[in-house]
Amino acid sequence: AVFIKQVVWFSMYTNKLNLTDRQAGRYFLLRDWFLIAHLCIAKGLCAKAREKFTVVQGQYAELQSRVSSSEYYRYHDHWRNVTQTVTFSAALLVYLESEKLITRDELAALLGVHVGAAEGFHIDLEDFLMGLLNLASELARLAVNSVTAADYERPFRISVFLSELSDGFRLLNLKNDALRRRFDGLKYDVKKVEEVVYDITIRGLKPS
Repeated sequence: AVFIKQVVWFSMYTNKLNLTDRQAGRYFLLRDWFLIAHLCIAKGLCAKAREKFTVVQGQYAELQSRVSSSEYYRYHDHWRNVTQTVTFSAALLVYLESEKLITRDELAALLGVHVGAAEGFHIDLEDFLMGLLNLASELARLAVNSVTAADYERPFRISVFLSELSDGFRLLNLKNDALRRRFDGLKYDVKKVEEVVYDITIRGLKPS
């Protein structure tokens, strides 16, 4: 679970700690991202979460003004982890809103950056893929929490979604690097949700 602890606490802590917009942006990006997904299911809260991306967009705009496109990969490691986290957060938000997978174009528009390197400051493909893999782990946890909340239909939808995501990653020729190792973890996420679906089915709780 991930995004609404932000939504609920962001404004409160910004005011309480007298944070500037820039400090608030960092706080928004680096706060603990857990225990939020099931709260964000409410569309009103998802809308509030989406509004907070204007802060993130401002941070990326400042970054673009300081780093030329020719120096992108020279300093890429400085914002790699943040971009992966933001990608994951945006992907989770889109999933909770529509149960669809965010596209790279949608993410770029949300952050106010470009898609391809030739266009300027952009979303690195590996960062994007890593964010999607982090989404898979979060949805596996959401499947378990959904059962606790007596939502027995959601794990089945999550299972289909993760299976399709896994099939898509299998088409990629991943090198033996961090992305490949993280992809190996997707197999366990799929298996975890499949076990949840199996338990629901054998207990006669599968929705008709």
